[in-house]
Amino acid sequence: MADFAEIDALLDQANAPPPETIHTANSEPSANTHFPNQQSHTDETYFGRLSSVWLTELNSPTLMPYHESLVSDINELMDYQQDLIDTKTDSGNKSMKGALEISLYQLELDRFRYLVVDYCRLRLKKIEEHVLHYMTNFQDRMSTSERKFADSYIKLIDAHYTESVLKHLPRYSDLEKLDAEGMVTVPDLNKYVFARVLNNNAEGLFAKEFVSDIVDVENATFWFGEILIARYQMLQGYVDRGEVELIG
Repeated sequence: MADFAEIDALLDQANAPPPETIHTANSEPSANTHFPNQQSHTDETYFGRLSSVWLTELNSPTLMPYHESLVSDINELMDYQQDLIDTKTDSGNKSMKGALEISLYQLELDRFRYLVVDYCRLRLKKIEEHVLHYMTNFQDRMSTSERKFADSYIKLIDAHYTESVLKHLPRYSDLEKLDAEGMVTVPDLNKYVFARVLNNNAEGLFAKEFVSDIVDVENATFWFGEILIARYQMLQGYVDRGEVELIG
């Protein structure tokens, strides 16, 4: 018969935060960090930050700055977690406790992996849709790998359009380059989005863009946790500064 007290204890252990000597809510692991093998090493702070970054990228009509440090640290955490799972699997422990422990570690790893993969997929989709726009104006928002991908993608579509269309047309100068005037598509910044206020200072968040003949100064001040809906273009500066996050 299953020892439910033992299972409850294991669940509590798996959900417990890692020791403060590794990393806390205000610190992050470096490349030299060594995680203990007694407990789950991941921190809810990382999952919360990754979720916020992913959600903002999902709902933003334009490409957001790449969070290289966060993604790198989480990849390191996932590598450690996978090594831990492999070690426990290879140990040959067939007990219920051992199987449950491996299952919990795998569940934790899968939720991180899903967000990282989908975050990168969303960014590549945006780059494909407006590759010339981003390569011309926003290379600083892209990772090294994304810039290489964008450069290769431009070469591919250039060769495709040349072979399938352009070489069969009269050689007008305005048709010979993909970045000719009027041929570069841009994101729709007038899209409506939902945003949550993250700024928690005593004065609140004053959004001067909302002040008009209809909305006065008082009603253009928002407080931590409040939800607002507006065109992305009006919120873009606040999103870039981390004062609001997009949630829909």
